Amino acid sequence: MTETTPVDPAVRRRNRIALVALVLIFVLPFLGAGVLNLIGWRPAHTIQHGILLQPPLDLTGVSLHRADGSDYPYAPQERRWHIVVVPTADCAAQCVDLIHGIEKVWRLQGRRAERLHVLWFGALPEGATPFRNLIPMRPDPAVLDRLPELARSGPPSVYLIDSFGFLAMRYPPGVDVADLRADIAKLLK
Repeated sequence: MTETTPVDPAVRRRNRIALVALVLIFVLPFLGAGVLNLIGWRPAHTIQHGILLQPPLDLTGVSLHRADGSDYPYAPQERRWHIVVVPTADCAAQCVDLIHGIEKVWRLQGRRAERLHVLWFGALPEGATPFRNLIPMRPDPAVLDRLPELARSGPPSVYLIDSFGFLAMRYPPGVDVADLRADIAKLLK
């Protein structure tokens, strides 16, 4: 028969503490993430600035027409996103500022700028400087009636349509173009 040496209680306690500490090192990050998720905290760089539409509105069945009457087709193979702007009757100076701001957003996309079209549903305001991807569109009621929370006065309504023709996001009237730029930069990556 072999005799076993009794384990010192202090050594046993130290080993148990080490085991519990090792388990906590691996479990606590998951518990912390779960708690943060339950209270709704998200890192700032993962939050979109626009209001995400759930579910997105399918606009593929609606024909879009340029101001000159020609069709504007969706081209999913080009992975092109669309900023949709619906000006109000009284937005004059605000619309000029918005066009200027959206042009900056467009230019800041660099080589990805060709994948971003700005569809302006209405007449361009006096004093606005058009740019290459600013496309005046015919304000068709079949399209405008489907847009949620369309502004009737004041600053224009702004929306984002994905490359497949789904209305994905809307922005409150008077949107800060810096917020729009941040969202667009994430989407065009």
